[in-house]
Order: sequence, then C-alpha cells, then structure tokens
Amino acid sequence: MLLHLFVEQSAHQKTSESRLYHLVDVSHMVGKRWLNHLVQIHHVSVDDDEDEVTLTSTALERMTAFLESEALSRNRD
Repeated sequence: MLLHLFVEQSAHQKTSESRLYHLVDVSHMVGKRWLNHLVQIHHVSVDDDEDEVTLTSTALERMTAFLESEALSRNRD
C-alpha cells in the first residue's frame, strides 16, 4: 500500500480507498484493516470528504530517504 501511494503521489494522482485496494489486490475488508493500521501509526491519512488516501509528510520523507539510500547502495555494487 505504501509503495503504491508513494508512486501515485509522485505522479500527482489522487488515490481513493477502492483504487488502493484494487492496486494491492486485496478485499475491501482486508484493505480497510490495513488502512486503519497505517492511519493509527501515522503513515497515511484518509480524507473522507475527498475520498482520497495519502501518505503523511513523515511517511513520504521516510519512503524517499529509503528509496534514495537503496539506489545509492545498488550503484556502489
């Protein structure tokens, strides 16, 4: 879920809950359980009015740093 949200946000695309569940190929019940967990640990936020799921700024920064460090380590090999 986090990687899909990262990619969607990087492309400036909105992601609804149903689209996210489709992208990760999970049922609504399983997706909702994971989404609630990610909200509780402050990795994502859900705007019910806009039907949009987004990474929090902290999660976005962490994902960016992780992916950049992975790219650097792969370039060293």
